[in-house]
Amino acid sequence: MNFVSPSGRTGVAFRFDNVAGRPLASGYQLSFVVRCEVFPRETVGPTTFRIERALLELQPSGLRFGFGAPEQPVILVQEVYVHDTFVPLLFDVSASAVEAIERLRSGGDLEFRLVIYGERIVSHSERIVGPPLVTSFAELRIRVNQKTWIDALSAMGYGTFLLCEIPVPVRGAAQDTKDLSELMERARRLLYSGDYDELNRPGFSGGSIL
Repeated sequence: MNFVSPSGRTGVAFRFDNVAGRPLASGYQLSFVVRCEVFPRETVGPTTFRIERALLELQPSGLRFGFGAPEQPVILVQEVYVHDTFVPLLFDVSASAVEAIERLRSGGDLEFRLVIYGERIVSHSERIVGPPLVTSFAELRIRVNQKTWIDALSAMGYGTFLLCEIPVPVRGAAQDTKDLSELMERARRLLYSGDYDELNRPGFSGGSIL
């Protein structure tokens, strides 16, 4: 579903582009970037759309993360030609919310429902038969693959564990120390990639180390 023009046709079409993350002082921030394709106008005067806020929900659990907003005010104007722009929609999330996502993800991909809310500001010619502002909304189903999500977690600096760095002199160390160092590094890579089955399979003690 997209923002519609006065005639009922598509005025602005939305498509998911990417998701990224960054740390905040009191949590994290997810940025869902959407491509906005603005179609040609159908009236003498321009029709303008304004994006105000967005709702993010994890599927199929229905877990909601509240409302987010564009990074800056977004005004989309229908001109005589098609044009597009990319808009980041920002959501502040807590550490517990990210942990809930990780539990539900279980090492796989994610699916989100993103609802974009805004207004259609009608031209002078259209105001004769209608109000100056008309509420608009669009709904997207977003599939985020494992790699993209892991990259976002990494950019946020997210971790469900306390990182303690212990200097281990590998060079010249006993073979047992070298083996332990390699095992810990392999376990770390499996944990970051969400490969929990491999991490806990019989014969591999990476899970007990972590």
